[in-house]
Amino acid sequence: MGSVKDRVCALMLSRSYGEAFRLCDQVVRAAKKRDKFFHLAGAVSLLGLGHVRQAEEWTEQAEFTDPEFFYVDALIHLHAGRSSEALLCYTRVINADPSDTFADKLIERLRAEPEELQHEVSESPIERYLPLRSWFSDQGRARQSEGQPIAIDFGDRFKVVQSFFSGRVVRYAGMVLGLAVVLTAAVFLYFRFMRGPLADLAEKLPEPPAQGTIIPMSELKNVEVRIQFENRKDVVDQYSLARQKILEGRVNEGRVLLNEIEYSNAGFEIKERSSLLKQMIPYIPGKAFQDNVEIQKVIDDPALYQGVQVDWPGTIEMDPGPILVTAGGKARLAGSLPTELKQGSAVRVSAFFDRMAGGLPVLLVRELQ
Repeated sequence: MGSVKDRVCALMLSRSYGEAFRLCDQVVRAAKKRDKFFHLAGAVSLLGLGHVRQAEEWTEQAEFTDPEFFYVDALIHLHAGRSSEALLCYTRVINADPSDTFADKLIERLRAEPEELQHEVSESPIERYLPLRSWFSDQGRARQSEGQPIAIDFGDRFKVVQSFFSGRVVRYAGMVLGLAVVLTAAVFLYFRFMRGPLADLAEKLPEPPAQGTIIPMSELKNVEVRIQFENRKDVVDQYSLARQKILEGRVNEGRVLLNEIEYSNAGFEIKERSSLLKQMIPYIPGKAFQDNVEIQKVIDDPALYQGVQVDWPGTIEMDPGPILVTAGGKARLAGSLPTELKQGSAVRVSAFFDRMAGGLPVLLVRELQ
């Protein structure tokens, strides 16, 4: 009957998105670790069914930075009318794989006729914007499987090896094996705790911009400039500092530095690179989250703290929608929320600050305890 992945691939290629999503959802819920294939297929299935918001939530849960997810994010942005964000996603695909002609064609269309493309996506099949056959055909999966370990059948040779390792040699081999296990554990602990929880992102986060400059203040009379850089080196240094903060797990400090660049006299190329880096900041779960932000700081300066991750305890107030009442103020909750939320419930919310509405911060909830 084939593996679950084979069944999902066949369903995707036959446009049976409902059944494909059901299988993906079952696997993801039961899995102990995240699987890129099933998260990708699940998000694509939701898009195929027309559930754009749910697809966005599905990709947010995945936290992958692979070109396939850039494609999915781009289509989500197009549905929401965010053409510049979609263009950034396609650019990231090309940066990862310069030979990707599928993304090249979409970039050309998006630059030439963004409004027409945004209108078209709601009425067209998703395979016009996602290279599904490249992902889910046998040939596409073979490319994705390159580099995977290959099982080797030693056959009768095992008996020869087994007879060699007998008596005293077995004890020595056990000692060597035990030492190897200890060394492996030591190396793991070093990379896990000494290098920081996000050290594996070092090769994925975009490097400081190689192009771009600062713009003289005389040319920015009608533009809000909150931070003025004296020269290009200063803004690149701030970008590098923000990138380092992110790698250290201090994601909010990095966001604030990048938001300052957004409201500075830096040129377009630098701001575009800064925006790309902000999009790649990961969600930090649980106890690994280090730099919480006070609610009053968000209220006082929402532009500077745009997008920050927060971890706020409080109680629920229905007004009529759920509002989090904290010691420092109130915030509206948005996103996928449990239906059992009630007036007076004590909760702890892990979320992203999205915008201000009615004088209150709006939080896109990630976890709620």
